Amino acid sequence: MTINILLADDSEVIRFLFSKALEREPDMHVVATASDGVQALELTKKHLPDVIVLDIEMPNMDGARANFHYATYARHIHCGARRTY
Repeated sequence: MTINILLADDSEVIRFLFSKALEREPDMHVVATASDGVQALELTKKHLPDVIVLDIEMPNMDGARANFHYATYARHIHCGARRTY
């Protein structure tokens, strides 16, 4: 079974590094990446990932607010948030 993942982070470098690391796992597939929470919501509706990895601080809509929206229409999705100091 393949786990479909959506990555949301405003840093292009972080999105690239996470994607490369996850794609090395045979049972994980990054279906989309987003640079902010609004884009992540749109891509979630389109791709219906199993897992979403969110940055807490992003422009337009932060990860915490985006996580709230996921819970209202897609309860099966598992979200993880990350923060860089």
